[in-house]
Amino acid sequence: MKTTSILALCCLLFTATLTVAAEQTRSTEFEISAINDKLSDQALENVQIYVESILPSSPKNLRAWQLELKKNAIKALQAIGYYQPTINISTSYDEKEYVATIKIDQGPATTITKLKITIVGMAETDPQFSDLIHSSALKLGDQFNHGNYQSFKNSFSDIAVTKGYFKARWQTSTVAINPKLNQAQVTLEFDSGDRFTFGELVFQQQSPAQELIMSMLPFSVADPYHSDLLAKYNTALSRSKYFSAIEVYPDLNKSVDSTVPIYVNLVEKPANSFEVGAGASSNTGPRGRLKWTKPWLNKYGHSVTSELKLATLEQSFSATYKVPIEDPNDNYATATLGWQNINKNDTQSTKYSIQVQRHQLLNSGWKRGTFIKFEREDATQGEQQFLTTNIIPGMSYSRTRKKGGFTPYWGDKQIMSLELGHQGWGSDANLIKFKLRSKWLRSYQTKHQFLAGVDLAAIVAKSIEDVPVSMRLFGGGDENLRAYKFDSISPSEQGELTGGLYQANLSLEYSYLIVDKWRLATFVDVGTTTNDFSEALKTDVGFGVRWITPVGPIKVDFAFGLTSDDVYSDYDKPFRLSFSIGPPL
Repeated sequence: MKTTSILALCCLLFTATLTVAAEQTRSTEFEISAINDKLSDQALENVQIYVESILPSSPKNLRAWQLELKKNAIKALQAIGYYQPTINISTSYDEKEYVATIKIDQGPATTITKLKITIVGMAETDPQFSDLIHSSALKLGDQFNHGNYQSFKNSFSDIAVTKGYFKARWQTSTVAINPKLNQAQVTLEFDSGDRFTFGELVFQQQSPAQELIMSMLPFSVADPYHSDLLAKYNTALSRSKYFSAIEVYPDLNKSVDSTVPIYVNLVEKPANSFEVGAGASSNTGPRGRLKWTKPWLNKYGHSVTSELKLATLEQSFSATYKVPIEDPNDNYATATLGWQNINKNDTQSTKYSIQVQRHQLLNSGWKRGTFIKFEREDATQGEQQFLTTNIIPGMSYSRTRKKGGFTPYWGDKQIMSLELGHQGWGSDANLIKFKLRSKWLRSYQTKHQFLAGVDLAAIVAKSIEDVPVSMRLFGGGDENLRAYKFDSISPSEQGELTGGLYQANLSLEYSYLIVDKWRLATFVDVGTTTNDFSEALKTDVGFGVRWITPVGPIKVDFAFGLTSDDVYSDYDKPFRLSFSIGPPL
């Protein structure tokens, strides 16, 4: 008897399992249409969102499914201001699918016939709140929309928190709907209370460089509170490279008389840190990097950084001592010892240098560098050997603006520099060197992206022989004429490159987003490096791919030269595979 009961129970469970499996294999289709063309696109979309998650449990429950669909369709239409809809729903099923046919006449729209928005408290005179009211989607005579209403309230609350109205609240927030008359009456009263001010900074751990930390503060005690200023301070502390962990926050529980103390919790970086990196590019081939940093030398924030770079064509070493003047991020001085060895094309050079530089961020957003450097260079260019000593003062200006982080969709970058050499102050060369680099990035509708770059440079000297080899101009490579070998474009003597006094390059690139994180690009480059502009312009065209990564796009280009050079005949134009990693600006 027991065996028979167990067998029956197993059969019942098996049958139920098959039934559930059969229900799960049936698909569900929703057919939503208008009655007499009275269904807006917005209403259709909202109804779809509300009903598509409502699925039938079994063919026996179609009536319950139908009622649930109607209830949700009504909610969807009321959410955007339709309170008198006509909704007809029929349901059916077969072995393959369930079908819900929903026909809707949305009815007349409910409009705002009374709108009263009142602000009391200190925010009454705050222009940001009045601007929000004027730009709001809540307007007298407009169709009422619950989403717009809630969004408006959320925006008010967000501004209040951002600007320090920490006791703000809605005294009144009501919507009275008259469905028969299709009218909505909105009454809002916002009490902001007082706006809080910044209090004293409270350090969780005492730091010997507290004065330096305070120098980065973008606000003063008793200034009106704004969360953007806290975020700016947080960013400044992070950019300083002194700390491994940063926490800056207001403690509202300890506020007194609408003044909120700001707590600062900092963890200093280790006394010594090391970085090791490796990579490759079509310009320099494989490369490696070793960097050592000592971020804190004393309470004044002095630091030391040394870096060794090794690549097939170039090796360098530098050691930099940094001294904050007013701000360790935007106003500081550096002293750098450097060594560089270059062996590429017809150039062999070993250079030792000492440079002192002042770095400043100006109110205009431009970064200015003022420097003087001593350079001792032993070089061979072609068949000529040079041993030069130069003292070069100079100045540079740079600015980068971008939106989109490491993969920007908008931006521009400008770099200008001027260097001078004169025998009167101990240089072997009398010269003036000017360089300008400009890049512009613009996007259209996300998929289309345009990148333009211009490089201009000029050296004023008696002849190219008077210019140190490391200051001469060469073209070609990933950054300008991509079809031509890196630094292979310049005037030549007896088949040996000499470098040039003038340079002009233009690059235009268009890329299209084919799938997520992948772009297909096409480009044209034109330019020259010359002493007298007697040479023909070099031109190349090509195509490539861009893989968008967190560290910037990985770029692979296939570049085809349209003009020959000394290496290629008229019937054998240059071709080059260009590979690089990094942001476009």
